[in-house]
Amino acid sequence: SAIDAITKWLSEQASGILAGAASGIVGGIMDFSTGVAIFFIALLCSFWLLLDWPVISKEIRKIVPESRHDDLDILKEAFGTALYGWLKATIISALLTGFTSFIMLWALGLPYSVVLAMLCAILYIVPYIGVVVACVLAGVVGLLQLMAGAPEASR
Repeated sequence: SAIDAITKWLSEQASGILAGAASGIVGGIMDFSTGVAIFFIALLCSFWLLLDWPVISKEIRKIVPESRHDDLDILKEAFGTALYGWLKATIISALLTGFTSFIMLWALGLPYSVVLAMLCAILYIVPYIGVVVACVLAGVVGLLQLMAGAPEASR
């Protein structure tokens, strides 16, 4: 009958929509996990390089001809400066993000402002998606508070 056909069609459409949404969520979680893993691997490699840099530098000097040792020293200095500058800028930006997030979340009266701000600061370090995840978490807390009709959190 027509009603059965419509019901079957609606069921198929709903299944397709739910499957698409689920794959999008799973894909997003996988992308986030990959970003976090890459960040921590890069951090670990950078830490290892800084820790063993004197030994690595000696070994590289053995391979490179003596006429190129000056160039090697310049490269070593540039690498150290770039890595130190990146680390310093990232930490300062993460702290500023956490502080300004706390001020804004507190001003909006959201509960757990300190915890959310700390998450914002930590997740800032994760490239591309960290800040988005932090914003989504803060938005979810705000929506839950709004839906619950909870009074403004005490300041």
